[in-house]
Amino acid sequence: MRNTPGSVASARRGLALWCLAALAARCDAGSSGGHDADADGVPEVEAGAEADAGADGDANADGGADADADGDLGGESDADPGLLPPLDAAAEAALASATHLIVVVAPTWSDDAAELALFTRGVGGWEPALGPWPAEVGYSGLSWGRGLTQPPPGATNVKEEGDGSAPAGIFRLGKVMGYDADPPTGLALPYQVSAATTICIDDPASSHYNKIVESTDVARDFSSHENMRRTDELYSLLAPIDHNGLLEGGTPIPGGGSCIFLHVWSGAGSPTVGCTSLDGTRLLELLLAPDRLGDLLLVQLPRAEYDAAVDSWGLPPFSG
Repeated sequence: MRNTPGSVASARRGLALWCLAALAARCDAGSSGGHDADADGVPEVEAGAEADAGADGDANADGGADADADGDLGGESDADPGLLPPLDAAAEAALASATHLIVVVAPTWSDDAAELALFTRGVGGWEPALGPWPAEVGYSGLSWGRGLTQPPPGATNVKEEGDGSAPAGIFRLGKVMGYDADPPTGLALPYQVSAATTICIDDPASSHYNKIVESTDVARDFSSHENMRRTDELYSLLAPIDHNGLLEGGTPIPGGGSCIFLHVWSGAGSPTVGCTSLDGTRLLELLLAPDRLGDLLLVQLPRAEYDAAVDSWGLPPFSG
């Protein structure tokens, strides 16, 4: 059909009206939040595990129910770039006294590949000591965790049981654990042997939820757990990450995520189900560096949030 001046003008007016309608619809969708799911949204389907789950009740590091402390089901959510939680007095004091800082930075909230480095405090401030090295986080990326920092007000991407994400924020580490009867040569940090009876409880209904215990010492009020002495080498050397009250004295929130460790990886391109992992030789080098657990902190954030925290929290610049 041949176009006439009248038909072209009419077509242009129709196209303009269509574009305005589409733009209005897009704005309406954006005002609702634009997230895949909020804290009360559709639960995520867990896709994969690091540990074998079987009839004996063993589960992966983030296994178990997806319900949080209020019984809500969690879903993956986009983050607000640059939104940082405030530091309370305890977090500020911990940062001020730390001499060793493990930094893990992922490109975005949804990336499972990250960069890890160690910084030590010198006379002039933080100085690079080891790395950067490749590391892996959860297959769903990162979400706000509960450690020395808590999720910022209004955050919708908060760590939950079984969501496949590693916790973001500032965390203390627990005593080093491993399969060998003796600690690695040169290790100054406290060391605990992972026996065949050493387990971590990931059942939110258990009174021992998110605690590392000896199965022979507790009543079995749990339907799932994780073996700390696995049949592979992933937990041959690890440091527990104090997310959601994991360490002694902490009070876990049921469903807030459990059994999160810094451990040996399966290899580059193999994300975890909520932990942070790296090459075993480099992990050993990392854990040999500090003299005291009280001097050591882990900071784990996406790039935009980390760059904002350099000024807000006094962190060292990290190019990665």
